[in-house]
Amino acid sequence: MSAEVDGRKLLAEARRALHTHFGLEPWSDVDAPFEWRLPLGGVFATLELEGELRGCIGYFRRDEDIFSLARRAVVAAALDDPRFGPVAREEVPRLVISITVLAPPVAIAGPSEVVIGRDGILIERGRARGLLLPQVAVRRGWDREAFLAETCRKAGLPLDAWRDGVTVVRRFEAVHFQE
Repeated sequence: MSAEVDGRKLLAEARRALHTHFGLEPWSDVDAPFEWRLPLGGVFATLELEGELRGCIGYFRRDEDIFSLARRAVVAAALDDPRFGPVAREEVPRLVISITVLAPPVAIAGPSEVVIGRDGILIERGRARGLLLPQVAVRRGWDREAFLAETCRKAGLPLDAWRDGVTVVRRFEAVHFQE
């Protein structure tokens, strides 16, 4: 099965979960489930309304199947992203859903190991944690160092925290699907 077909199935399942949660007309059922063949590190769901971000939530989990993670992430993106108020029922049909499937993150020794467009970044120090998906750097036109700095900003850390040797910096590959 192709990644494109898998992506359509994931997006259809996410759309169905959103419609079900909000009590809207059922969305078409997904064909027979598929088995994700790549290492699964997590799933993120992104919602956009009229070209603007409306919510983005994800999970680094390997103890759930990919459909369960996509369902949980899309509903959480609609309700729990602290940057936005909850999505209103009437907004749901106009939302554009993206699902990003993440490979397990791997530690990096330096910025040269990050490939813009392929990799996302996860930065952690103590309780501070920031994650940016690969498509963010591409959309914003960032180079590697800007991408690392902006991920530090998202974590609430100084922009150069990725250089300090205490902050843990990981990269992850991802596959992105959008309606």
